[in-house]
Amino acid sequence: MLQPVKGLILDSAPCRLTPSISARGFTAAVLSKPAESIQVQHPHLVSAAQLLFTPVLHFPPIANRQNQIWQAWSKTAPLCPQLYLYSSADALIPPAAVQQFQEMQKQRGLQEETSAPCIMSACSHSRMQQRY
Repeated sequence: MLQPVKGLILDSAPCRLTPSISARGFTAAVLSKPAESIQVQHPHLVSAAQLLFTPVLHFPPIANRQNQIWQAWSKTAPLCPQLYLYSSADALIPPAAVQQFQEMQKQRGLQEETSAPCIMSACSHSRMQQRY
């Protein structure tokens, strides 16, 4: 990059990828259903997907790559203003994960940050808009 980063906008991330997050997201995507209801409507499919993702995410090349990515985020992300967009109603990414990352960035020396937590789950605002 030719210019220094002036700011970051993080939407429900970064968050460590877990078998639970992977299973719910994958199942919702395959069934083309909102993630908010997938655990309740299809618990057996989510459980099966979680059993599939557990060894996959622990497979050394994948686990090592995830660790490299997390190390980059936690140690080398630019110390510039950061806007965190997240929701307590997010069906995949727990708000606590975003808040933990914010705290980690503060410990690294981030002086300025803004949070934009909202009640609405991710992208629900666009689903509620009438389409023409």
